[in-house]
Amino acid sequence: ELGVDRIAPLIFDRTVKQPAETQARCRKIAIAAAKQSGNCFLPTICEPKKIKLFLDSTATDNPDASIFFGDLSQQAGYTQTLINDKNDAIAIIGPEGGISEYEIKLLLDYRAKGIRLTNTILRIETAAVCFASVLCSFRDREKEQNSQ
Repeated sequence: ELGVDRIAPLIFDRTVKQPAETQARCRKIAIAAAKQSGNCFLPTICEPKKIKLFLDSTATDNPDASIFFGDLSQQAGYTQTLINDKNDAIAIIGPEGGISEYEIKLLLDYRAKGIRLTNTILRIETAAVCFASVLCSFRDREKEQNSQ
């Protein structure tokens, strides 16, 4: 409904639930959501992938993308201060069990930026919608400013 380009389920060290939905079912849901929202584009829905493989392929396929992940640490910035460039944006949502220290280091090695959405710990579903809302609003604002 918000207009994200791609949905890629990720498998982390602490992933509790393995992705159970089939790509066909996810596509059916995406079609219904696109119809309801008036969005004429469907997101690409990827097969589940381990975080390291995802980052490797992202570095090759989309090297200029800005990568963000939810981070409650004190050094993490808020969305308003970090999201300001015109590159593609990738939001990584951690698992129920949290992102491991190894995975945080891995994300930082791939130039991902920790970002604070709120001061609370969000459920996966809430964090995904929140990230998508913020990123899509920045994208849409940028499109409007460029068209004027």
